Amino acid sequence: MPEPLQNTDPEPIEISREAEDALLHTLGLGEECHKPSRNRFVCGSPPRPAVGELVVAGLMAEYLPTPGFLGEGSHLYMATEAGRAVALDCLARREAARPQLTRGQVRYRAWLDFSDASDLSFGDWLRRGCRP
Repeated sequence: MPEPLQNTDPEPIEISREAEDALLHTLGLGEECHKPSRNRFVCGSPPRPAVGELVVAGLMAEYLPTPGFLGEGSHLYMATEAGRAVALDCLARREAARPQLTRGQVRYRAWLDFSDASDLSFGDWLRRGCRP
């Protein structure tokens, strides 16, 4: 495991949207997942600019030596503790900025999840009393 790098700056870290996305992806965070489910980001050489930005900011570190099961030229990066904290803060900010869904939108999204396994139309699904 790489030695976690701590951000000692009292100012909040500002990173690009692409770097936020890479950090959230590294930890398996997103709309449906609010708890980190992994800590890895594999990329080829050269690494994506967003990953370089995160390494410079101390939010990610490269895992060395690269595990043998990865192809030649691949690099494995992991979020540091500071990166994990920034990712959770970023996720909270994104959640707060996302508009609230109406009751109808919530029902329709529930039907979309259900419709993959059924031939019921949205109206039929509602008439059967199905609700989220």
